[in-house]
Amino acid sequence: MKTILILGVTSNIGFAFYQQYRDKYNIYGLCRNWPLKADAHIKEVAYFDFENIKSTIDDISPDIVVNCVGLNDVDKCESNMSMSNEFNFDFVKLLINAASQSDSKLVFFSSSQIYSGDKTEYSETDKPSAVNVYGQSKAHAEHYISDNCSDFLLLRLTTVISPRQSFQRNNLSNFIIDGLISNTPLKLICDDLTNFVCVNDVVSAMNLLFYKNSIGVFNIAGDEKLSRYGLGKLIASKVKTSWDIEKVSSTEFKTVARRPIRLVLSNNKLKKEIDFTFSKLADSIESLLKDKN
Repeated sequence: MKTILILGVTSNIGFAFYQQYRDKYNIYGLCRNWPLKADAHIKEVAYFDFENIKSTIDDISPDIVVNCVGLNDVDKCESNMSMSNEFNFDFVKLLINAASQSDSKLVFFSSSQIYSGDKTEYSETDKPSAVNVYGQSKAHAEHYISDNCSDFLLLRLTTVISPRQSFQRNNLSNFIIDGLISNTPLKLICDDLTNFVCVNDVVSAMNLLFYKNSIGVFNIAGDEKLSRYGLGKLIASKVKTSWDIEKVSSTEFKTVARRPIRLVLSNNKLKKEIDFTFSKLADSIESLLKDKN
């Protein structure tokens, strides 16, 4: 049984992997605050307490270290470049150094935001062209990882469809569901496009990549391309509400950070590597609603 250490085990992806695979792997986790009942394998630690992180890595000698720590609020990153670089780049460098003697596979998450959105679709070999601070910090981290790691997985994600636990920050799908259920007016962009991915697909792909001992860069993104408005209408059809969603253009929706309009990632490399089939978005939405109830 492989030993896996998850940094940020209370994050959407970290917690989903912990829940689904704790019986298959020997999973340890680090987080700032553990909200559930005590678990001998879960340790509370400040994210930049690298002496503690390193001692944990040295003590358990994990086969795999999964880094789910990062600042993913695109507007906050734009307003605070130093904080963005601290979490999304400096943390990565320190983690690589801390794990340098452990002989562990290191797993990192990146984002479609490393691209400008000028292409119809992006593959793993396309060069970064970020238009915001968040994407730039992720692109810098990618470059450092590829130059300083030999056994790594770099997983690029689009927007993740995921349930929200009470101890997690809100996400797009949960925001839409809550708005529809409470009849809160919703405005969603209609001229953007991405291939959303379900969190269960992300962790399932991780499991298969671990089993195959894969190395390198992989996009994890679904098969269906929708705008945020399109996603909202799909969720509304499942919630079975007559509450309307207002469609707005990206020019009407003001944000601190510039957002690329079209961010579609090719998933061909991942499918070929692990023979993977992505869930249908409609099925993923129905699963989310069941979790809500």
